Amino acid sequence: MPDEPSQPTARRLRKSTAVTLAAAAGYVIAWGVAVAGIGVMNAERAAVAMSRFGNATAEDLAHLSLDPLLRGDRIELGLLTNRLAARPEIRRIAIHTADERPFVVVGAAPATAPTYVRPVAAGDTVAGEVSIALDPASFAVSSSFVLAESWEFAFAGLALTVFLFYLGSRLGSPEL
Repeated sequence: MPDEPSQPTARRLRKSTAVTLAAAAGYVIAWGVAVAGIGVMNAERAAVAMSRFGNATAEDLAHLSLDPLLRGDRIELGLLTNRLAARPEIRRIAIHTADERPFVVVGAAPATAPTYVRPVAAGDTVAGEVSIALDPASFAVSSSFVLAESWEFAFAGLALTVFLFYLGSRLGSPEL
């Protein structure tokens, strides 16, 4: 049956090409895992920084606003909150009286913004409360900064890939 059309044969990769492709795929996967890990670490670091900043700022504001709140001095509290709200991390500051009426409100924030609340108290007497809403984007580190900080890992991965490419290309060589 020599007249029958021959079936196309499956092409197989040379061993050196397969090793080279495997090394490239391994590098791409390793790079993806590294970037994802850096992203998760960055998010955790930003959350911790935001929590520390929010708690400390709310605590300080509660302490500083006690006397003006007891005196009913909106001007002093307004100056204090306006100065504090000028920071890019802070979206909204509200100081409420003991009967939960707004006394001073500066800025605007969505309901989903992380908010830190502290009581304004003198001993056992609560005079009111302060709440500070933060902008989470202010605490995130940019991707370019993260990549600039991790260039050594990218370079080491690239060097390993070049070595594996070289090793893969020489695999079929009798000199190896």
